[in-house]
Amino acid sequence: MHGILSFSKISLSLFLSFGFLVIQASDLVEVLPLHRNILMLHFNDGYVRHHLLGEARDNEWVIASPLDLSIAGQANAYLLTSPDDTQYQGGLSPLQVGRKSKATDFTWLCQGWNGNCVNTDPDHAKEHWLYLELPFALQNGKTYQLSFPGFATLDSVVLVYDDRVSRSEAVHVNQLGYVPSATEKYGYIYHWGGDLGGLNWAGFVNNSFDVVDTLTGMSVFSGNLAFRKAADNQEFGQIQQAPPYGNLVGAEVYECDFSALTIPGTYRLCVDGIGCSFAFELHDSIYQAPLAAIVNGLYQQRSGIATMAPYTDQPRPAPHNPNLTPGFAGKLLYSTFRYPDFSENDNDTVDKAAIDAAVLGPLNVWGWYQDAGDWDSYYSHTEVPLSLLWLYEIGASKFADQQFMIPESGNAFPDLLDEAMWLPRFHYRLRQSLMTQNYGSGGVGGGRIFGDLWGEDVLADGTTIGSWQDTVRTWVCTGEDPFMTYKYSALAAHIAYLLAQNNLTDPDNIDWYQEALEAYNWASNHTLPQDTSLFSYRMTHTRMLAAANLYRLTGDNAYQMQLMADWNQIPNDVIVDEELLFAMATYLATEGIQSLEPNTFNAISNKMEAEADFIMLDFRDNRACRWAGNWYFPFLVGQPTTPLVQAGVMGHYLFKDKNPQKAEQYKAALYSTADYFLGNNPLNMCWITRMGERSPKEILNLDSWYLGGDVPRSGIVPYGPWQAESDFGPLGPWNHMWALEFIYPTNKSDWPAHERFFDQRTAAFTNEYTVAQNLAPAIFTYGYLYSLTAPKVSTAIESEAYQLAFKVYPNPTSSQIHITTDNPQLIEEIILFDLQGKVIERSAQQALSLNIQTLSPGLYQVCVRAKGGQQGCQKVLLRP
Repeated sequence: MHGILSFSKISLSLFLSFGFLVIQASDLVEVLPLHRNILMLHFNDGYVRHHLLGEARDNEWVIASPLDLSIAGQANAYLLTSPDDTQYQGGLSPLQVGRKSKATDFTWLCQGWNGNCVNTDPDHAKEHWLYLELPFALQNGKTYQLSFPGFATLDSVVLVYDDRVSRSEAVHVNQLGYVPSATEKYGYIYHWGGDLGGLNWAGFVNNSFDVVDTLTGMSVFSGNLAFRKAADNQEFGQIQQAPPYGNLVGAEVYECDFSALTIPGTYRLCVDGIGCSFAFELHDSIYQAPLAAIVNGLYQQRSGIATMAPYTDQPRPAPHNPNLTPGFAGKLLYSTFRYPDFSENDNDTVDKAAIDAAVLGPLNVWGWYQDAGDWDSYYSHTEVPLSLLWLYEIGASKFADQQFMIPESGNAFPDLLDEAMWLPRFHYRLRQSLMTQNYGSGGVGGGRIFGDLWGEDVLADGTTIGSWQDTVRTWVCTGEDPFMTYKYSALAAHIAYLLAQNNLTDPDNIDWYQEALEAYNWASNHTLPQDTSLFSYRMTHTRMLAAANLYRLTGDNAYQMQLMADWNQIPNDVIVDEELLFAMATYLATEGIQSLEPNTFNAISNKMEAEADFIMLDFRDNRACRWAGNWYFPFLVGQPTTPLVQAGVMGHYLFKDKNPQKAEQYKAALYSTADYFLGNNPLNMCWITRMGERSPKEILNLDSWYLGGDVPRSGIVPYGPWQAESDFGPLGPWNHMWALEFIYPTNKSDWPAHERFFDQRTAAFTNEYTVAQNLAPAIFTYGYLYSLTAPKVSTAIESEAYQLAFKVYPNPTSSQIHITTDNPQLIEEIILFDLQGKVIERSAQQALSLNIQTLSPGLYQVCVRAKGGQQGCQKVLLRP
């Protein structure tokens, strides 16, 4: 974890064309040319031994060997020599040394207090990036030796500079890749160098770049580097959150435009005098992998069931299920105190007495989503099925059974719908239980399900527990309310519509049509005069969503009249939230509505187009890396990590026939937004855990800590960098501003806003996430992009029309290869051949991977054979 293999004394001196990845005596991790005049050295001080399940949270300590910064900043601590570059034959020190440093692993220690935490023991481990400005440019093909006369424990490093092979941290691409038909494909050149500031690339303008095939080393596309945006370019509307300019990357940006490249393959982007990117792919199923990963990450947030292998590598017993969780029977209580009547949307002690007084008794229900690192449920979680149901509606022909890693896979029902219906099924069970136990009269409760006011998520002695052990406190489900019930009605109606449209039968045989009608009627009869808002939610939006879905489902004009009444109450300058967005989309997608109600249709259509323009087009070009999203959305809850572009998805889907030119603009913006969050950002980060070449390592998820050790839960999109300009209370490991105490340069305003991520697992604001704010929008966006180019799914082999599509990765490899395909259920056998046609290994369909590290380096052929005899083959390169 965190490159800690740098503490045993091993003498190393290796030639590497990709730069130098060091596993050795000191804390030097990596040496890379940033460009021909700067070498970047990456140091790692160490790591934190984090607490384990059953230990106290502060049972943590640092294991580190700190870099001597007094030496590290001296130019004469480094010497660069070369046997074949005459300028360096005698050895030269850099002209100067730049640096940036930040803590990247944190303890949960708080040993003393002076208004903030004061620790006497080390409480974090740092990483450092040193920039050696060279007196002469490195020359292609020349060999260099970097030695460290200032460091007794560092061995010399030997590297061959090759800007067609060497990776540069300044070259940014979508690490997963690009769809061949995407009209925009860009890589970007920029870097913030700490006390050097944003690097200047003026000397590289018009330098050539090449897109290089990783297997052959041949260029498949060439172009010239072009200026994109200055470092003082404003990138979003909240300038005060990213002073002084509202710029998020902290550097001038140049671009490489390879939009015309359409040949599938695996490539690197390489720029003359600078270097290369991480490898990326070009093929139509690029978005299958992130979609599948996040759907599986969402599955792992299910409560009430045991999450099991092979669907997770962090198996967990069932939590908060009165029937399965030992000791939890009778612990989940129902209170008629409604969530809309709470003092604030989380939990306030001022409400506890009223909640307790309204308790009717225990409930025997289970099955919500855990919010994130904690285990409770919110009304906002209904955004998950809302998004997933719409994704299925948009791309039903691209989604089938046995497509995702969830336990329902194989039930002859689309996996995406199985996951979309997880929460509505809980709401169904809850509604039925309330009526059966005479607690309720037909509404849906559970706007909030939580235990925070009745105990902690640790034991009395301070030792930690997992969610499945959380049986020492009471949990409460809040009372029936019209917001939850209208929302449930909307979801039930949408489910009923999708089942009918796609000739599907619910595996649980729930009558969703009747559920939708009954829930809507209950909400209509139980809305109180004060029920105008549920914190940020508006009754007009929620009820309009339900009415739109029921009108489309039933054709009953009463729902149309209610929709129009709510629509007429919505001000022109309203903030379009997910409920209003999907209410409008449902209405616009209702068959024949344009001719029945042309005035309302046109008004809603115009509003939808204006919202899509605002999110996708109005400000996208202001951002150097062309990512879309609300220009004024604050710098928090996923703004730097999560594609919050639902309006763009709906705009493209709804207007692709009506206004194809505008729709194409939306689509281009969707792709470029995905590019930013999957690698084009300042940290070269793929903002999905355990995906891409670099992804977040420290996520706030208690169950994941206790089940997976040092491995983060997969398929998670965290909040990421968060505004630092406000007062967030006392400093300590729980506060994201704690990390800003350990940075260099020390002024937090010097740090580019989107670079302020610190792998601080203890900080909820940056390293947590929610199923609603992050996972659902990411699934919706990446899923829609997947649906645009993925092949239609089929449940049967069509001998003539069926085409087997699969991908082998990584390629090249040094150990294992893995096979992914849209239709894994169709694969019968995987065969590995050498180039003479000799069979080396066979594998059954169940194991979509082969271990080939014992084979001799060279080219091999992987063939995948499907039921019915179809076969496809790809070459794979095994490296030493």
